[in-house]
Amino acid sequence: MLNRLVSRNRWAAITLLATLVGVLSLARYKERNSPLPRMSPISAVVSVQGDVARPGVYLIQTPAPQIEEAILAAGGIKGGGRPDAMKPIESRRIRSGQQIRVVVQPSGGIHILVEEMDAASRLAIGQKLDVNSATEEELALVPSMRENMAKAIVYNRRERPWKDIAELEEIPGVGPRTVEKWHEYLEIRGADNHVHGLPGYQSPVSEMRNSRIESSVDNL
Repeated sequence: MLNRLVSRNRWAAITLLATLVGVLSLARYKERNSPLPRMSPISAVVSVQGDVARPGVYLIQTPAPQIEEAILAAGGIKGGGRPDAMKPIESRRIRSGQQIRVVVQPSGGIHILVEEMDAASRLAIGQKLDVNSATEEELALVPSMRENMAKAIVYNRRERPWKDIAELEEIPGVGPRTVEKWHEYLEIRGADNHVHGLPGYQSPVSEMRNSRIESSVDNL
């Protein structure tokens, strides 16, 4: 079961990476062959899902990308919904590796949830996984990571969290070369590096929760 899941996720990661590389190559080609001013550097790769016109992964090319820009890149909220009360929410900043999920309630209320993209997508855009929070399935996406190694990483951290990637050499079958490769895909994330939840907004609609949600903004 784990192997089938990993296989599907790896194909998803490969597809996403190929798409991103293609878009970046095209953008650079146009930049080199166009008399127009240079484009601003890409500052965020985000996923926009839910009740938007064009769900997908988008490159946001602004110095300080905001939720609003990501939603507009996806064609806006279905039905053109954009109540004034959402403006302070949309202005909140986002970063690479986040997913914005828009949910339009039958009552007309709109929920905007900010969560992490799945592990395969984050690896595909060059982000690292935290060895102290990634699941076995997520760790199994890392090159040279066998299923028994992923299990050992999760099992051993129950007694004490990993403090350095080099400590992974304690796992049977893991040597210095393997750990050196893993430095490209794994990290030890300190408390200050965790994503903090955005302030919530009071809503008559019950709050939507998801175990993967890093930030949530409810309105309305």
